[in-house]
Amino acid sequence: MAHSKLDKEIENFIEKNWKMLLGIGAVAFVWFSKEKILIELMKLVPTVVGVFRGMALLILLGIVIRIVLHGIYLFLEKKRYRYVLFIPHIDDEVTPDKLGQMIRHVHGSGRKPLERLLKGRDWYRMTMYRPEGENERTRFYVGGPEDKIKQVVQAIQSAYTHSEIYTVPKEEMPFPTRRAVGGRMVLKRKRLDATLSLARYTRDVLPMLGSAMEEKTWIDIAFTPDNGYQLTKGIRKAEKAIRKKKKHGLDAFEKEEIRALNKR
Repeated sequence: MAHSKLDKEIENFIEKNWKMLLGIGAVAFVWFSKEKILIELMKLVPTVVGVFRGMALLILLGIVIRIVLHGIYLFLEKKRYRYVLFIPHIDDEVTPDKLGQMIRHVHGSGRKPLERLLKGRDWYRMTMYRPEGENERTRFYVGGPEDKIKQVVQAIQSAYTHSEIYTVPKEEMPFPTRRAVGGRMVLKRKRLDATLSLARYTRDVLPMLGSAMEEKTWIDIAFTPDNGYQLTKGIRKAEKAIRKKKKHGLDAFEKEEIRALNKR
């Protein structure tokens, strides 16, 4: 009877503390077998080192090949870069809806993930140039990769339906000289606020911008198609923050922001 009771207590102890006993057993096994384990590990070290060395060489080779291919692609991309002269018409009335459609068209014309992995991002530029002379008007140029520029031009023409498009050789592009002085604009808004537009879009400001440019000046805008996920996410966060702050009171500028959320 006493023996049976002792066995039962031992079983209960093992059931309650089996994790601790398992750990103690593992430590004891390693301790008493440490010499044998070390010998086996020393035998495996050359193999492990060889495997890691081979992996490192493959990774390094892949990086070198990627850099070389990227350099070759950039060289070819510059040679295949094309420019067009874009002439907007006075009869074009670009509404916010048309502008939104144009932006979605541009973003939808970008390279697919696999193509982007092989060729890189497709970058475009819109250059505005005002030649010297009182009677000269601002000229608008759009540049991009040869295989994609047509889709971007179609997107622009979907908004500016009466516009004229002419191919311009790269040699005839009015690029600024090395003696030109340039600058850039940086927004000082906070991170969330920076995702919102600066103002409501009510009418086409492109003609006004062109008329305001001084002679022998350039405005160069670089852009690349994107799915807009991060931007949309940021805009939603900013809108949520503004609506949340509405409960505690908004100043005049923030009231304008809240009214314009659905009209941008």
